[in-house]
Amino acid sequence: MTAGTFKAKITAQSILLSNMEIFTGLFWLALITAFALLLYHPVKIAVRNIM
Repeated sequence: MTAGTFKAKITAQSILLSNMEIFTGLFWLALITAFALLLYHPVKIAVRNIM
């Protein structure tokens, strides 16, 4: 295995890993946002019914 091939494989692996980390972060952000919206929406309806 030449040094160029080795470097290309490491580069490809690091790109895949960084993409996976980005999408994992986006997944958690979307999950937290969904929970926040679900928690906020019923509270808004309850406040509107009280007033």
